Amino acid sequence: MNTKDKYIPIACSFYDHFEIAGLLNENVNLELQTGEMISGFIKTLESRKGEGEFVILKDGSSIRLDKVVSINGEMPSGRC
Repeated sequence: MNTKDKYIPIACSFYDHFEIAGLLNENVNLELQTGEMISGFIKTLESRKGEGEFVILKDGSSIRLDKVVSINGEMPSGRC
C-alpha cells in the first residue's frame, strides 16, 4: 500500500473502534478506499514517525488508518 502520500489523522471516535476491537479480540472487517475488504484480528495499533498510524493484524497485514473507510460497518464521524 502506498504510504508516501500525506497521512490525514482520523477521528478519535473512529480510532476507538480499532482499540475496542483489539482489546476484545474481535474479528474485524475493514473496507479500504480501494474497495478492498480485509478481515482479521487486530494485533496492535502503531504510530510510525513520518508515515502515520497503522493497524497491524495478527496475520502481519499493516494498514494505514486513513485508508480505512469502515470497520465492521462503522464509518468515521467527527473530529478529535
